[in-house]
Amino acid sequence: MESKERIALIGFMGSGKSTIGRILAKRLGKSFIDLDEEIQKESGMSIRQLFVNFGEDHFRKLETIALKKAAEMNQVVVSCGGGIVEKSENLRILNENFFVVFLDVPFEECYRRIYGDRSRPKLDTDVEQLKNLFNRRKKLYLNAADVVYKPEKETEQSTAENIARVILEFDQL
Repeated sequence: MESKERIALIGFMGSGKSTIGRILAKRLGKSFIDLDEEIQKESGMSIRQLFVNFGEDHFRKLETIALKKAAEMNQVVVSCGGGIVEKSENLRILNENFFVVFLDVPFEECYRRIYGDRSRPKLDTDVEQLKNLFNRRKKLYLNAADVVYKPEKETEQSTAENIARVILEFDQL
């Protein structure tokens, strides 16, 4: 039996969606798409520039367009931006078209990974505001996910391998 046609990775900034997504796609023999990278290619601007110049609402519209395009593809692993779950339309698209994996990484680890990365939006807020955003989104991630995966002290390679195993097991059900 074939593995899920479209897989979406969701989670907070710094949870490893892009890195693990690339490895997972290769492991499953699928294409890989990073929605943030696609938006940057299409707009000619960084995500941060889009937020500053046009606001988050404009960025979210571009994100929905990119997600719809990804939903039309076959055999793909998609790394979603951390805020993809903020829009109900995106949640509907994910639910109807993707096998959704939530990378459930603790806030402290995400923050350690993204600290000082000026290319990311929302990092100019204080840590407490960022943690509140994390907590609010975590509920949305949990509701959107078909599978919740908590990477422990493992490499990106073994995380991707374990997720692939879970996906393949779902196919056997």
